[in-house]
Amino acid sequence: MDVRTVLDGYLRKAVHPNNHDLDVSAIDQFCLTLKKDPSKMSIARELLVSRIQSPNTKESLLALEALEECMESLGREFRSEINKFRFLNELIKMVSKKYNGDQTPREVSDRILNILLTWTNKYDPCDCDKIQEAYNLLATQGIQHRSQQNVIIRGPPVRHPDERGPVLDKEQQKLKQLISSGKPENFEKANLLIQNLYRDEERRTQMKSRRLSELQKVAENTKLLNEMLDQ
Repeated sequence: MDVRTVLDGYLRKAVHPNNHDLDVSAIDQFCLTLKKDPSKMSIARELLVSRIQSPNTKESLLALEALEECMESLGREFRSEINKFRFLNELIKMVSKKYNGDQTPREVSDRILNILLTWTNKYDPCDCDKIQEAYNLLATQGIQHRSQQNVIIRGPPVRHPDERGPVLDKEQQKLKQLISSGKPENFEKANLLIQNLYRDEERRTQMKSRRLSELQKVAENTKLLNEMLDQ
């Protein structure tokens, strides 16, 4: 079985619209396969595009979550594939009114804008210069986020004692710059950025919780199997 078929099988299972949430075991296997053979990153990009552009809203949203997980798990090699207009143009088409933006469900287009904004503040500028260009291009077309109205979050996400220290430092520095400018439009940008940082942190926490749940199921099944073998 070739790698494309294997990857497609894992991704299909991970983002199946009948899933309540992203299948963490399937997306972990998807990422593990790519870590073993990084030369297939471009295949992963193509497969993700096809799922993100699914006419099924649930599948599209789960595929975007899978994309975020890949960005975090697979590192710079994968991010270099995403930081190309070959990929970004596919997202732009789903959001821009010049293309298919009017046909894309609002929750999907909002999610695309949110992850683009998050990436430009989360990763090294060298990894996301074209992502920033794509985001700015959409802004010039008047494509705006739906910020949570009347919800003002007064501070950045709570720092967790994990590997995100330098990332949070970068994000907090950006927030300070926006807020200290004193411009109302920059305060709105800061508020929007904070909302996205909280959303990203919540997603990461949920993924950890799902993985823990999967491990507990495996442990329970192993214990049950051992008991059956003993009998």
